Amino acid sequence: MLADENSCELVIGECFCEIENENCEEKLGEIISKQKGEIEKYRKELKTVSEAMDELKKVLYEKFGQSINLEE
Repeated sequence: MLADENSCELVIGECFCEIENENCEEKLGEIISKQKGEIEKYRKELKTVSEAMDELKKVLYEKFGQSINLEE
């Protein structure tokens, strides 16, 4: 819930836009859901990259043994 006033200021980029509370709540909901979607996409990408790194580390340790030191 927003303040008891009829409108609020929403920051979009570097601009402040005055929007009615009802529209502002809808817009905030859209922004939040979009951000959650992006976060989930990046988590999946991170998992994929981490799995690929683990596989590459296995190959390198098999080839070079303990003569290399890879970050955990």
